[in-house]
Amino acid sequence: LVDPDEIWWSKNRKIAAVLYKDKISILNTRTNTFEEKYTAPWKKEKVKVVAVAETGELVYAINETVVVLNADGKKLWDKSLQKNICGLDISLDNKMLAIGNYGSTLPVFNLQNGKQIVNTAMQEAEAQTVCFMPDGKQIVYTGFYGGISMMNLADGKKELLIANEENNVSAM
Repeated sequence: LVDPDEIWWSKNRKIAAVLYKDKISILNTRTNTFEEKYTAPWKKEKVKVVAVAETGELVYAINETVVVLNADGKKLWDKSLQKNICGLDISLDNKMLAIGNYGSTLPVFNLQNGKQIVNTAMQEAEAQTVCFMPDGKQIVYTGFYGGISMMNLADGKKELLIANEENNVSAM
């Protein structure tokens, strides 16, 4: 294996997406296989974030556009959000995709068909980093507002978990 440019792990760390030059390969630790699955339709500098599902779907974002590929590398769907994307997370059941962005909403999509499930307005400027809770019913997110918050997907209610006005929390 060469020295990769980036590695993104699935939730249970059984599958990794490995970016090297213009290819994304999938490392499957269950079967000990390493497959060059995707020839990247981008230049490395433009890829903002990547997420990989246990079921093999690969999600990547370039600026304002999110693209979802199936396990065979065929495009399932893509969407332009009209705002720069800065975070992706796939739910533990591999059914939902949350998208952190520099806008004022927190959209959640069905991973397979791209149908929007939730698009909650944010009082904060953005949800920069997003992370599903294990049950898939809440999303924890951070942003430049300086704290960590949690949103309930069923009713859109938000709760500030950690306030940090001195520095922003940019990763979880």
